[in-house]
Amino acid sequence: MKNVKNYSLLFKLTLLTTVILISCGKEDFNNKILIRDGYYTGYFAYSGDTIWEAISFKEDTFKEVPSGGLPMDMQKFPCIVEGLYNIKNGNINFNVYKYPSFDKYPPPYELCDSDIYLCGDYTIEISKEEFFFWKGGGNFIQTYKLKLKY
Repeated sequence: MKNVKNYSLLFKLTLLTTVILISCGKEDFNNKILIRDGYYTGYFAYSGDTIWEAISFKEDTFKEVPSGGLPMDMQKFPCIVEGLYNIKNGNINFNVYKYPSFDKYPPPYELCDSDIYLCGDYTIEISKEEFFFWKGGGNFIQTYKLKLKY
């Protein structure tokens, strides 16, 4: 009978340790979310204007993509960037390593308002194949809503 009590206690301790390790691992996993690799399209809204937006995500990198067919006033081109991103604690951070080169573009596109660059920290909500992120407030809120295309 003593051996059964010892095995029972050992089993309970092992089970408790396993539960604690799994729950800690789950918390760490949830803090290291990556967006599913792919091409996402949707919109970008800022200061009352809403324009088309597309972003390609691969592993921990992102790249904004021009539409290739929409008029210039309906997209962010040439003010598109690429870089690294990470998601942690309900926020997504975009760290830009490539800004547009304005010597390639004719006027009036030689300058971009730095307020519209996709950079810095945003609050994010993610569902299975789409996500929504934003930062700022009042008239200066940047909002993105994107859905997985492929």
